Amino acid sequence: GNIIKESFDKNNDGEAEQINTYTRDDKGRAIKVDYDKNADGTVDASRTHEINDKGQVTSYTDDLDNDGIADKKTFHDKYNDKEQLTEFSFDVNNDGTIDRSGTYEYDDKGRLVKITTDKNNDGTVDSSEIREYNDKGQLVKRLFDKDNNGTVDSSEALKYDAKGNQIKTEYDRNNDGTVDSSTTREYDDKGNVIKESFDKDNDGTIDSSTTREFDGKGNIIKESFDKNNDGEAEQINTYTRDDKGRAIKVDYDKNADGTVDASRTHEINDKGQVTSYTDDLDNDGIADKKTFHDKYNDKEQLTEFSFDVNNDGTIDRSGTYEYDDKGRLVKITTDKNNDGTVDSSEIREYNDKGQLVKRLFDKDNNGTVDSSEALKYDAKGNQIKIEYDQNADGTVDASKTVEFNDKGQVTSYTNDINNDGVADKETYHNEYNDKGQLTHYSFDVNKDGIVDRSGTYEYNDKAQMVRATADKNNDGTIDSSETREYNDKGQLVKRLFDKDNDGTIDSSEAREYDDKGQHIKTLIDEDNDGTFDAINTHEFDAKGNMIKVYYDKDGNNTTDEIQIREYNDKGQKIKVNIDQNADDSIDLVYNYELNDFGQNAVNKVDVGNDGIINQLHTYEYDDFGRASKITVDMNNNGAPERSDTLDYNDMSELVARYRDKPADGDMDGNADEVHLYGDGDLKSDHAAGAKNIYFQKDDTTLTISDDVLANIANAENGNKVIVNSAKSGDAVELDGDFTKGGTESIGGQDFVEYSDAAGNTIVIDPDVSVTIV
Repeated sequence: GNIIKESFDKNNDGEAEQINTYTRDDKGRAIKVDYDKNADGTVDASRTHEINDKGQVTSYTDDLDNDGIADKKTFHDKYNDKEQLTEFSFDVNNDGTIDRSGTYEYDDKGRLVKITTDKNNDGTVDSSEIREYNDKGQLVKRLFDKDNNGTVDSSEALKYDAKGNQIKTEYDRNNDGTVDSSTTREYDDKGNVIKESFDKDNDGTIDSSTTREFDGKGNIIKESFDKNNDGEAEQINTYTRDDKGRAIKVDYDKNADGTVDASRTHEINDKGQVTSYTDDLDNDGIADKKTFHDKYNDKEQLTEFSFDVNNDGTIDRSGTYEYDDKGRLVKITTDKNNDGTVDSSEIREYNDKGQLVKRLFDKDNNGTVDSSEALKYDAKGNQIKIEYDQNADGTVDASKTVEFNDKGQVTSYTNDINNDGVADKETYHNEYNDKGQLTHYSFDVNKDGIVDRSGTYEYNDKAQMVRATADKNNDGTIDSSETREYNDKGQLVKRLFDKDNDGTIDSSEAREYDDKGQHIKTLIDEDNDGTFDAINTHEFDAKGNMIKVYYDKDGNNTTDEIQIREYNDKGQKIKVNIDQNADDSIDLVYNYELNDFGQNAVNKVDVGNDGIINQLHTYEYDDFGRASKITVDMNNNGAPERSDTLDYNDMSELVARYRDKPADGDMDGNADEVHLYGDGDLKSDHAAGAKNIYFQKDDTTLTISDDVLANIANAENGNKVIVNSAKSGDAVELDGDFTKGGTESIGGQDFVEYSDAAGNTIVIDPDVSVTIV
């Protein structure tokens, strides 16, 4: 009477979609299960059980590709008198070493009441969970101690209806007894969740909701998203399914007006694998992009892929994935133009714990590694260091080190730009609140052990940031602050800036929104006198694209400039028409050419709107999608006038432009100018020979060490660098052996000279405050 075979006909068409076969011992116990996942007669995976004399499973081993080699082994180590599992452990890659372990505890009714986890099996419990039940045996509370220090860090409360459906979950993120957010669920008669409502701040008002419709087989066929819970959906997704219940098409009605805006169609093989999907981005019946998932291996992992970017029938890019016998991705190749030649490749290496430890990049696929990254981890699996070998010569050129607290939060990270063992910049993320939000940070810019800048963040009970402060020289006095205000919908409506933190608001910004939540107006009060000095008004099309901006530059309710923006069918901006004096005549046109990633690659500037391209701006991007270089040909004659290399901080905010005039190819250490947009330290590898540094933003602090100045000041600039500012509140910190000297008259002002021990000079605008550290 033991089951030896199960066949699953999921759509009752007379043909099985999956077959499971059981091998049993002489006592009838299942010791092996073979899974034929597509019912083609070939076993795709198997699981083998080891059973003790009591009939308890003591371990099971998974062979995920049925190649005869075990991929994972799980040990059910101990059972209690009721034959409930009490201790377990995992050998993730079946190398004979236990990687994780844990315990289960039960009450006298046999219900699971506690779970502990030892994430690295070092004998110390890393986290635990307590569970509580009601008289009906329903789980009603989960208490999480994330670092197992005996204090509950967060909790969840679960509520049920008379049918036993779980209808509400309340989240207390810091376990202070106050519910921070909640989710409510509604069900149909078949037990399908037909509506989920989200109260993000638990103020009793639903902030957003999702409604679902199902077919007779329990498959979702429609989802409606009401993002502000005003009773009207902002987006509707509709699913078309085949006779096996698989989604073969999704229609997207992005503004819920009854018209489909875009769609995606899937092609699925007999194994249920997606072999391609096609995007119709404007739902005109013409496919705009098609992606082919060309081949899979026996483990159902994707091994070959290709892109037909514009669906013209020609493959534009392709590539391959290779895996090791443990299913880990070990090689990626890319053929950028699908000419049959691999253009670049990446090799990945792993340690015994399955952690990625090395990435090797062959950028031109000539068989020689061009650069590499080495990754290191702590005992808890946190990635604590990356070492960069930028030319793959075996010498680490730069590194980044990260430290974590017991809760897994980043407490500091250190950059060693030249890997000389001396950190060049260390950023401390010092303190977090009970909700895991960063509340205090500090920067040691040159890693001399002295904090140079610090700041704080404050939040309201809805987890929105309401105040930020900055102490620019870390002297314990706040130098500037910003306060933020929100409306009932959680939209940012006001920013108040106190530039010197004297308790008086110096400038402010107000924002207005329409019923769809679109940001339609920005009102700027530069001196906070109650009169707006500038007003920007935005118009949107039905797809949510910002198509027109009206600039009132002096706040007199008269439009001074108009920008009209055009988009392609993919929603990407391709043209901006500028009416510079709002006289209904276009004076300037930006024409954008996009790369394969939708980024602006070339800006063709038509000055005068006469159809003649007068200027050519070319853009390059880094791995994070940020513009890394901009080359400008002001006359479109093939001889660029300048080239800007852009530098960002760790928050991806623009800090500096290193400008080479005239541009002579890549930045090679002879930038003529540096333009500053944010706090930071000058980089000598970009700025060597620079003659001028310009502050482009108020309240910006520039740090220059004597070592950096020695590299910047050279024969090209006469060993002298001039710092200029037409802004307010800018500052320079001179870190090292600097001496204040005389003055030099520049532009009718007496600039102040400062020299290092080697005689290099930096001449600073008198409007800029200077501190010698």
